[in-house]
Amino acid sequence: MARGAYGALLVAFASVLWGLIAPVAMLAYSDGWGVVSLAFYSHLVALPVSIAACLRWRTLAPRGLVYGVLLGSMRVSYLASVWVNGAPVAAAALHTAPLIVSLASRASRGVLLLAALSVFGVWLALGAPLSTGPGVTVAIVSALLYALLILYSGRVGSTPLPVALIAQGAALAPVAPLCLLSSCAAMAPWYTPWCLPCYRASLHTPSTYVAWHS
Repeated sequence: MARGAYGALLVAFASVLWGLIAPVAMLAYSDGWGVVSLAFYSHLVALPVSIAACLRWRTLAPRGLVYGVLLGSMRVSYLASVWVNGAPVAAAALHTAPLIVSLASRASRGVLLLAALSVFGVWLALGAPLSTGPGVTVAIVSALLYALLILYSGRVGSTPLPVALIAQGAALAPVAPLCLLSSCAAMAPWYTPWCLPCYRASLHTPSTYVAWHS
């Protein structure tokens, strides 16, 4: 397979995985999962890979840990937005992040086009209004954290796959305390059929960066 075609295939695969997060979350919520428990288990299954990546690429570990804390915080706020606002609205609100990033960048034709497409995309996807109060808050927080992820990745250079792998385990740092406070250990056990979708959803960041570097 040609390099360009292989890269396009990986980009498509990463996009599908990313798009599955909100629908899988909605199904999981209907099956008795909570916001924090879903975020916790989706990153917990990536912990062994994260440990292996830390041992293999020690010089990249600090960068991955910072990225992971941002990733875990964004994941909890996004899943909370899905819980409160529903999947379509949460996804639309999250993708105002490119607009936020464009505001922090130098104005250019490309940046202005990115901002316009972001607003237009949200308008197309937004099929219902945001819930008042908590819904608006978690939607804004998830978009801001997503924008911070993008800006941090740009500041340290394009984030390589090892950093993305380390980040998956490091994302447990902000999620685990919430998990303990919410007693998510009493939530759905490991043998439920949601293990595989959670695992797939936790792979979207590594797969995206494989595509980026292909």
